[in-house]
Amino acid sequence: MTMERTPSPNAARLERTYDAPAKLIWEMWTTAAGLEEWWAPEGFETRVSELELRPGGRLRYTMTATGPDQVAFVQELGLSLSNEFRKTFIEVAPTARLAYLSLIDFVPDQEPYEHLTVVDIEPPVIARTWS
Repeated sequence: MTMERTPSPNAARLERTYDAPAKLIWEMWTTAAGLEEWWAPEGFETRVSELELRPGGRLRYTMTATGPDQVAFVQELGLSLSNEFRKTFIEVAPTARLAYLSLIDFVPDQEPYEHLTVVDIEPPVIARTWS
């Protein structure tokens, strides 16, 4: 399935430029080692438990608060220190485009919902994220 290139009017767009080859950026987004290395913000740790990189494939990982400020923050929100996250890939175009749906089911007092993220990697290694 190929996603439409124009995001919805409600989409947020983030753009970053990296001094790295597109292949390396792709590996950081699509391998367990890459995701575990950079996916979590400071004070959190990520562990990938499932990664099936294909349309319809799944990504499951657990993010755990490890820093004192982050532990206090998630406890204040009423969340556990470790939370599992699930994504389903809907488009995989190696070194160029990745799209996935995230199941958002961890927000207290909020019904679960899906969130679409599209990542485009373009030379000179610009990673655009629409969500």
